[in-house]
This record gives sequence, structure tokens and C-alpha cells, in this order.
Amino acid sequence: MKPLTSDPTPPPVASDADGQQLAAWLASVAGRYLLAWEQERFDEAVTDCFGYHALQLGLPQLDALRANRMPKRWLAVLEPSMTSAWQRRSECGHEGAPLPPCNARVALVTHAAALPFAENTLDLVVLPHTLEFSADPHAVLRVDSAEHAPVEELGPQIESHARFPRRVNAGFMEVVDRGHIRLRVFERGSGETLACGSGACAAVVAGIRLGWLDATVHVDMPGGRLTIAWAGPGQPVMMTGPAVKVFDGEIDIPDTDVPEL
Repeated sequence: MKPLTSDPTPPPVASDADGQQLAAWLASVAGRYLLAWEQERFDEAVTDCFGYHALQLGLPQLDALRANRMPKRWLAVLEPSMTSAWQRRSECGHEGAPLPPCNARVALVTHAAALPFAENTLDLVVLPHTLEFSADPHAVLRVDSAEHAPVEELGPQIESHARFPRRVNAGFMEVVDRGHIRLRVFERGSGETLACGSGACAAVVAGIRLGWLDATVHVDMPGGRLTIAWAGPGQPVMMTGPAVKVFDGEIDIPDTDVPEL
């Protein structure tokens, strides 16, 4: 995403404690039941995805790439503490039986919004429960025309409204028809951006819940088109679209004195 405006203050992010709470719940009977159900769904979804490089981002308690046949399959985690969760995933918890061993290896610890991969180097990326910890809440406003929506005027007001103490991303959605919307997003801490995947998902889910949209919707944004599909509560939100290179950059890091340990 390429920001049209900038703000030196980064948005707040979800804490590691949130991930620890999820890990504790996943160790319960209900959590292990959910993991087993999701494991079956991922096995069905990735078995016929072909290529060379696949990445699972987050949730090391689940082997989302188990049924995939790509020669290179990696696991990336969002917090260093998740590596220990991956190492313990085959151990028997106090309330459930052990899960099958995870075949994916922990390749790196990274931020979900700053993956260190070059363009067109990954053929498949799966995000099990990753978006829940993206700390990117969205407010969606339906407008008559996305092109003429007062994004620059209302965006900062919605972002900093008292109802959203941690600030919020503001989406301006024009419903063209039941399978097509136009969207502009004012992202907290950045301003209007050319595209926003989580914003597109939020807009479509909101539109479906309000009866305005069908289950599959094309979303046109200034940076291009995404296709969002949602079958309803309890089902995953599926996003399809291109990934393109936005810019190259260089940074000069001054020499600093490194203290001896």
C-alpha cells in the first residue's frame, strides 16, 4: 500500500498477551476441537494449490500446509513467544490429546504487515487467525459516490472519534450493485491509501450483513480490484487479488558505537 499522506505516529498494535490468551484457549477441549475442524478445512483448501514456495503466517498450533505438496513450505510467527508454542504443539495438554506433528518449520519472526519477501516469490500464503491480531479495526460508511466522497475531510474525524479510543480505519463504500462496490479507505496513521485488503473485507462483510451485497463481491479501489467472498457467520472471509511492487527504497544507517557484552 502506498500512503498518499503520512503520519510519523504508528498505530497501536495487538499485544503479545492477546496471542497468549488464544494459545491458552486452544489448549482447552473446545480449542482442540476447533483446531481439528480447521485442520480438515485447510487440508481441503490447500491440497490442489501448486507452486514452489508456501508460507503459513501465524498460529503455529495448526499445520495449515500439511496437505500441500509444494517443495518449500515455511512457518512464520508474529511474536518470539510463538516459537515455543510451535515446539509444544505435539505435547499433550491437560485437557486434550496431542495434535499431529507440524511439518512446517519456523522460518522467521516477522510483522504481518511487513513480510520480508520480494515480489512474486511466494505462491501460497495462508493466514490462520492472523487478521484477528492485525489491530486494524474498520468503520464503514456508505456513500453515493466513492469518487466524490469527502475522504480527506471526514477520514481524520472518523479515525479520531471518541468511539474508537485506539483510532480506526475509515472506509467509504459505494454500492454499484449486489456484486460490485467502489471503496476508498482512510487508514489510521497513514491517511488515504491506494488499496487496503482488510478494509475491503470489512466493507463487504458489513454490506452482506446489512443485506446490500451478495456472497461474492468485486471491490474496486484506486490501486486496483480485489474479489471478496464470505459465506456468512462462522465462515472465513476469502480475498483474491494481485500483489504488485509499489516502490524501491534505500536507507543510510550511520555508524554507531556498539557496546561490548
